[in-house]
Amino acid sequence: METVVEIHDFTRFATAAQFVSYLGLCPGEDSSGKTKNMLPLTKAGNKRVRA
Repeated sequence: METVVEIHDFTRFATAAQFVSYLGLCPGEDSSGKTKNMLPLTKAGNKRVRA
């Protein structure tokens, strides 16, 4: 219920990637040139929904 209250209108997210970014569940990345280093989840989104 808390997720629905926080999000309210799921149609404002055009793609699943936008929704995941809003939640802060997308992986971080530290890349340079040919080196690609994947980091843990960013946790930069909405804390209440992520919990």
